[in-house]
This record gives sequence, C-alpha cells and structure tokens, in this order.
Amino acid sequence: MLDTLRITFNQQTESCLKENNWTHVINSSGELQKQFAIIKLNHKQDTEKDSYVGTLKIEYSHLNHYLNVSVSSLPALLHGTSYMTLTHEDTKRIPEALSKEIEPYVKTDFEAGIITRLDNSVIYNMNSSVANYILLLNSITRTKQFHCVKKYYEAESVELFNRLRTIAFYDKAKKNQLNTAEQNINTPDNLLRYEVQNKCLKSIKKVFGKELNVYDLQTEQTADLLYKQRKAEFNKHFRFKNEQDKIRLQDFLNTQLFMKTKHKRSALDKTLWYIALQKGIVSIEELRVIMTISGYHRSTVHRKIDKLNELLASDVKKTELYFELKSKIEAA
Repeated sequence: MLDTLRITFNQQTESCLKENNWTHVINSSGELQKQFAIIKLNHKQDTEKDSYVGTLKIEYSHLNHYLNVSVSSLPALLHGTSYMTLTHEDTKRIPEALSKEIEPYVKTDFEAGIITRLDNSVIYNMNSSVANYILLLNSITRTKQFHCVKKYYEAESVELFNRLRTIAFYDKAKKNQLNTAEQNINTPDNLLRYEVQNKCLKSIKKVFGKELNVYDLQTEQTADLLYKQRKAEFNKHFRFKNEQDKIRLQDFLNTQLFMKTKHKRSALDKTLWYIALQKGIVSIEELRVIMTISGYHRSTVHRKIDKLNELLASDVKKTELYFELKSKIEAA
C-alpha cells in the first residue's frame, strides 16, 4: 500500500551531517548550496551490469537548512524487490530499515521529520493482459478532467496528474523489464500497478487531515485512509457505464416501433440516436431481436449486426475488465 516516501526535516544545522562520500553542489560564487548522497539498494556487484533495486537519497540544503530523506521504493527497501505490496505489518519495519541506511550519513530523529511525499500503491494480479486494462482506462478518460492532465503510453501506462498528485495505472513487468536485478524474479504475467502519488505536503494534509511522520504510517487509521483514497480516486476519475444503466429491452422496442411509424427508412438510426443520448447500451442479441420483431429483412439484420458486432463485443469485454478491476480496488 506504500511505495515512494520522502521525509523532510526542517531547521537542521550542519551538525546533523557525518563525514562520508557526499556529492557537493556549489553555485557560481563558489558557495556550497547543498550536498547529497544516493544509496543503491539491493546492489549486486557480481554482475556484468551495475544492478540494484531501489534507491535512497539523502539531501541537505545549506541554503534553507532542511534535510530530505527519500526512498524510491519501500517494498525494495523492506523486501529487496519492488514486486510487492506492503502489508500493515511491514509499515512497522520502516523506521528501523531507514535508520540502518542513513546512519552512516546523518544524525536525526524520525519523530521530527514530516512526510512530504507519499505514494499510495498496490499491485493486482489480473485475469487478462495488463494492456487490456490500460486501453480501457484510457478510453474512458478525457485528455483533461478534474484539474488533471492525462498522459498515456502505448498500452503500458495511463496517468492523470496535476501539481498535487498523480493517479496512475501501469504494467509493472514492462516498467521493470530493463532492470536486470529483477528480471529473474518469478512473478505472475498480468501485474497491474495502481498508485496515487501524493507529491507534496499539501496533498498529504488534504488526505489525512494533518502532517504525518513515519510512525503514523503504522496506524490502522492511516491504512484505512490510504484504502479510501485509492477507492475514491478511482471512482472519481475512471467511470464506466454498465448493464445497470441499460434501457430495458421493452422500452427499446417501444421506442423503435414508434420511430418506425414516424421515420420509415431512418427509424433504426433515430432510435439509436435516442438511445445514445440517453446513454443506453444493449447487447448484440437484444438488437437482433428488436430488428427482427420490427420487420427488417434478414439480410439487413445480418448486415447491421456485422457492423456493430466488433464494437458491441468490445463493450461487453470492457464491462468485464472494468468490474474485475473495480472489485479488486474496493476489496483492499
């Protein structure tokens, strides 16, 4: 339920820093602005390529006197792989695991640090190819909606983002395919990653109603709010009309018979326009029955059905995919 994490310690003096292999950033006047260190987690030095899973960055600003501790993947920190969804029990291990990594570089107290980025993240093992879900989610969202901009990439990822947060779905295996450290991990084929990136303190306070420190991640209340955020953001941004919204078959038939008396040749088109305006959806077999009862010639029925068959079949498939994903998000 958690992935990327950034903790900020304000009003920190240089005395918190220890001697180590730092990278220093100096401005044009020769003044030291900041220093940082990047730790490669799960680093494997015995391979041909430099491989690792996850990073931890420690950064100190000499200008503004703050210290940032950022970890790219909490699952990688705790389990050695990003192919995990953290459990509530895992959150109790975060402070100790972080302390072990940063101890050679800085002295600090986690109770004094506030969380300024928190990625709310889970991985689902889906029944179909992940590309099918990404295509579906892209098809039911607009380029801009709810003050968010959409970014889509070749059936691999779709995200809606603004300055405060990003709501994203992506193919976990494809995203990791270039990381040699995780290529040999035995994982299911259809892993869909869903995450809500709370990218700043304002976003976090809006979700949790207060500032958080790393120990707050251990509470049942935080776990519940993370679950509610995932559910709420999905229901807000990814809406799909289903069979509950269908116009009943008899109503459709009545409308078709009425239109046929008024418009003769264009009756079916008028009916479909009406249904479309009402956002109604019917199955292939229902349409076949309606056209047959309405007196259309058999060849006309076949011709019309053939034209709509692929689209209507696709809609049925979309419904199945959508409700499979929705049920997983609402379950946990």
